Amino acid sequence: MALTLVFPQGRDRDVLKAESSCVTISDAAFVSAGTVCRGSLFSPPEGQVRAMLVMAPDLGGTVDSGLASFAERLAQSGIKVLAFDYRFFGQSNGKPRQFTSIQYQLTDWRAALTYAQKLEPSVPLVLWGAALSSAHALSIATERSDIAAVIASNPIIDGFASVRSLWRSKGLLQGFEVAKTGLWDLARGWFARDPLLIPMVGKPSSLAAMTTPGALDSFHSIAPDHFVNTISPGILLSLGCYRPIRRIARIRCPVLLQLCLFDEITPRKSGYQAAARIGEQATVKTYDIDHFGAYQGSGFQELVRDQLHFLDTCFPLKDDSEVN
Repeated sequence: MALTLVFPQGRDRDVLKAESSCVTISDAAFVSAGTVCRGSLFSPPEGQVRAMLVMAPDLGGTVDSGLASFAERLAQSGIKVLAFDYRFFGQSNGKPRQFTSIQYQLTDWRAALTYAQKLEPSVPLVLWGAALSSAHALSIATERSDIAAVIASNPIIDGFASVRSLWRSKGLLQGFEVAKTGLWDLARGWFARDPLLIPMVGKPSSLAAMTTPGALDSFHSIAPDHFVNTISPGILLSLGCYRPIRRIARIRCPVLLQLCLFDEITPRKSGYQAAARIGEQATVKTYDIDHFGAYQGSGFQELVRDQLHFLDTCFPLKDDSEVN
């Protein structure tokens, strides 16, 4: 029986205690452009590794705010998983804390992939993302030929469309206040000042990134008590220029696009457009849930079921006769 070495903190911990008797969970750390990023390594039972999967959280999330449950389920099926926190967030190093940058996050992704390939150099490499980290996974898949598959859960594929949808959901006045704060945050960055911070998730009409009705309660149900619910708002403006959909036709590996139909932040139209550009390598699944419905209840069960089926299709389990 495998020994569970380290459990991530937070509410995922109880789930993992109940289910991970055959999965080994250990600390992971790697250096990204001089900064130490940390996370957890979820290893399948008895070393039965059929693929190496790298996952990272959405926006300013952390491994222990929803990702660990996915990682544990995938590891049970023979997928080794590296789940990491971005620099400035969670367990990882870096200052200023909570600074949210697309370019820094992409740099951390690339460093994580290098680390993962050193851990398992002879198995296929898979990318897993949620919302903004799906955009990163898809972007990296357009520039590398060694990616075997991509799972894009609730993906942001066109940042411009996502920002437009986000502003529409906020209304004119609230959208103006968030934009003004974002501009001020970017200006501070130009003068090497610490970033302004706003809540990542908040109540409707509050000055937060995500303010759809019920979002805050849903997030509290998956995030640990120690979670720091802030990001730098400049990301909400720079996101508009981040458009992986323009290059997505370059992807040559299988891609699972999981679209949440009631998410006001990740428009499903962009998902369908991406699938058309990727072509026959794309698999599209839709779910009658909102942004945070992917992390709990029946929404989580449906998403992880489809992820496991997708991985089984890409990397079939070998029976004893094939091994011998």
